[in-house]
Amino acid sequence: MGETSHRPIPDRHPLSECWGTMAMPEQTELRKDIQEHGIREPVVWLDSQILDGWHRTIAGITALMMLEREHGDLPADPAIKRIIESIETGLDGRTFDPEADGTPLDFVISANARRRHDTPEQLAAKAVKAAQIAGTLADQGGNRSKPPIGGLNTSTSIAEATGASVRNVERVRSASKESPELVDAVADGKMTPHAAQKEAKRRKDARQAAASEGLESASDDLAEALDDAAKSAVESAGSTAPEDPGYQIAEASAASLEDQLEEAKERLKLLEDSASPEAAGRLQALNAKQEENRVLRSQLHNWQVKYEDQRRQAEASKKKMPPVVHHTGDEEWYTPSGIVELARKAMGSIDLDPASCEVAQKTVKAGRFHSKDDSGLDHDWSGNVYINPPYTTGLVDKFIHKAIASYKAGSVSQVVILLNAIIDTKYGQDLQKASSAVCFPAGRVKFVSPNRKANSATQGQMICYLGSDVDSFAKQFSSLGVVWVDRYEEVQS
Repeated sequence: MGETSHRPIPDRHPLSECWGTMAMPEQTELRKDIQEHGIREPVVWLDSQILDGWHRTIAGITALMMLEREHGDLPADPAIKRIIESIETGLDGRTFDPEADGTPLDFVISANARRRHDTPEQLAAKAVKAAQIAGTLADQGGNRSKPPIGGLNTSTSIAEATGASVRNVERVRSASKESPELVDAVADGKMTPHAAQKEAKRRKDARQAAASEGLESASDDLAEALDDAAKSAVESAGSTAPEDPGYQIAEASAASLEDQLEEAKERLKLLEDSASPEAAGRLQALNAKQEENRVLRSQLHNWQVKYEDQRRQAEASKKKMPPVVHHTGDEEWYTPSGIVELARKAMGSIDLDPASCEVAQKTVKAGRFHSKDDSGLDHDWSGNVYINPPYTTGLVDKFIHKAIASYKAGSVSQVVILLNAIIDTKYGQDLQKASSAVCFPAGRVKFVSPNRKANSATQGQMICYLGSDVDSFAKQFSSLGVVWVDRYEEVQS
């Protein structure tokens, strides 16, 4: 039991993600069942990701934490020991076996079709999504020593696996070519396959009509813009320093020339379904225009190669990853507004942000805040507190422990904390024990830099809640991902 609470949150395989997230009441029941009986069906792993058993994994990790809190690291009760062993064995699971399981796609569809309460049409929509992802993974793989990912790649095979009609499967596949969101609507039971197909056709007709109407003027404007951009870039090539305006203009122009041309070609290809002679002619004209600009682009390219080291240095300074990835001490990354608003609704207000700045407060709008020049660690905290702590080593743990201490002392009513989903550190363990509820967002949180550009972290986050209104927190944050609510009192040793 000594290492159970140190299990990291694993990644979910893309094929598994097609089946969505279990509703919160079902998640809670699953966690309770595992905590009482262990894991009956082991998790299945593929390429270090969960292919089957994602909800069992989250429930099992949470159950282990609660059992450790209630019974200690070394429980004396043999029944509790057996449950813990069952959970750990289930989480270790087994590796996907192509000889016994078939292809990953076949396996995922079969496993979920027999468990879910979806209609055949909903199952078919999810299977179509999974089949598309399987095809993408197979195209990107390149390792022929691995088993094929696909399998159910025809309408007939998907229909047989899900119980839907072949006609409805074909309708879903047709809609997916126009808009993946229509497939999601069918998968969620909000739209029938027939309605999705009709909406897809309506969108396609409208898109082609708009493309035809604006084709001539758009292509002429593009040709003129390409000339201006290329000439401006070459004229600016006399500047050598990355901070000089001439360098920046040349660099931006070089990066945009090909993008503009490709965008124009893509716009024209929207008409290819109707085999439009006009589309083919305009595409040929744009290709000719591309050749006319070749000399200008070549001059610009030669200049860029000469100063490649300077360009790389400039780009490196622009592309710093958020501190949640590198723990560099760069604290100027702010919480996206959506999470801030959920915290405000969950607690009723944000009275204090103890680790903030003027720019961040345009979003947080706390009653009061402290910056790094006026450290929140040196002040008393009170009211409802929201905190996205600095990730600098030596600071994050101090902010977490001050939040816990302030809440236990009663000076703080509620706290919402956003940080990495790392629970093997001391402050991570202390925070888990003190939290009333925890949300594990699906996907990566996109933090915002001072220039308002979003950048995704490369690891998962967790949002911890300290307070008594766990229902309000769960109601608001369940839209982000799995929410686990702790209704157990801490066992005193």
